[in-house]
Amino acid sequence: MIVKRFVADWMKVEESLVVIVLLFALSPIFFWVTVRLLALVYVSWQIYSRLPALRSRKTSRLPLLLIGNALLVVYSIGLNLSEYRNVTWSSYFSSLRNLRNSNASLPLNANGLKPDIYYIILDGYVRSDVLKDLYDYDNSEFVNNLEMEGFVVAQQSHSNYAKTILSVPSTLNMDYVDTFAPGLDDSKFWWLMEPFIDHSEVRTLLKSQGYQTVSFSTNWSLTDMNSADIHLAAFPVELTDFEQYLLQTTPLRLSQPFLQDSASVFTSETQRRTILHTLGALDDFVSDPDPVFVFAHILLPHPPFVLDAEGKPVQSATDFSFKDAEDFEGSSEEYRKGYKGQVEFLNSRLQEILTTILQQSNTPPIIIIQADHGSGLLAYFASVEKTCIRERLSPFAAYYFPGVSAAEIPDNLTPVNLFRFVFNEYFGGNFSLLENRYFYFADPLYIYRDVDVGSGLDETCTLP
Repeated sequence: MIVKRFVADWMKVEESLVVIVLLFALSPIFFWVTVRLLALVYVSWQIYSRLPALRSRKTSRLPLLLIGNALLVVYSIGLNLSEYRNVTWSSYFSSLRNLRNSNASLPLNANGLKPDIYYIILDGYVRSDVLKDLYDYDNSEFVNNLEMEGFVVAQQSHSNYAKTILSVPSTLNMDYVDTFAPGLDDSKFWWLMEPFIDHSEVRTLLKSQGYQTVSFSTNWSLTDMNSADIHLAAFPVELTDFEQYLLQTTPLRLSQPFLQDSASVFTSETQRRTILHTLGALDDFVSDPDPVFVFAHILLPHPPFVLDAEGKPVQSATDFSFKDAEDFEGSSEEYRKGYKGQVEFLNSRLQEILTTILQQSNTPPIIIIQADHGSGLLAYFASVEKTCIRERLSPFAAYYFPGVSAAEIPDNLTPVNLFRFVFNEYFGGNFSLLENRYFYFADPLYIYRDVDVGSGLDETCTLP
């Protein structure tokens, strides 16, 4: 064993392994029960089979180790089962079957053209007026440049949800979460939304028109859309959230500096590389003969703040983390500075990309630039009352809809209605626009429990 090279005393080997097993066993994960069980059983079996010296010792503590592992497994399974019981599985699986068995299709648009469709999600990019009020940042140059290119920039846009994992599937399925996936109020599992992103109604409808879907790795697997026809990643090895968690919360984190050149570990360097890779590949499909639906979730300007205004690396004094709102590990001033820097860089880089796409596309494309929600400077996930709803539910939005005038775009177009509008305008769809609803969550652990916050959308918030 490799460990024996460094530890001569078998007793120390046993103690080291016990510590590692305990670290794995006590990781507070609410899923992957089977994986954890198999991992613990496997480690225990390896210890038992590979350390005959310990087995032969009369005073061996190995049986106690195995018993302890077994108790931890039982305890862990009990915790997880209680969480699993909170999901109405029959309803959930029924929703998934309806989604995957959908044979919905669209009629071809009148002129027979199939424009490329770019759905660019800028994570946490707040609306320009709020950006000015809370961050003292004038975004008019970027807005003016977009409008000169033919974009319509929404002045009073609002998101339907305050979290990415609810906003994105809602947009891609053109409906509210409690409609297409009812019965999740008592669940803590974010990953339940992953298949609704990966196999969405929008993707099904576009596939019926011959579209290929292009997606990009984000370093957050829930929105990666790995099953896309073309999936582009910055690293040869894409780690799952579970694997990332193990690297973060166990001694395996010591290996991260050695892995970050080949695997998507959680470090500032890999995050920069992931973002720059997506931005560098966004305009690679303009000359494809087949129509494409480009789904690009870009984790900017959302924390962590890893790039400055010029795109140079930013080194944080705290550990790498996607934490936002009150969980952000820094001061309000650090948040404002880091956020503004990433907005400025993103504006500059995105303007170049959009110009290339518009100039080189054979057919004028449809481009949707839509933040999933606003920023988190004055957001408190644990308290809707303390949260600045105007900030959190005021996302930046800009649309390039060729042949559609600004007057034809509803002033109150929200993400849930985006593709209903697109399909009606370009593909002969007959989708009615849904009533706009705006939600926060009553509890940060139970994000499916909605609180209607429509009455507070435009309440002015001030810095403390």
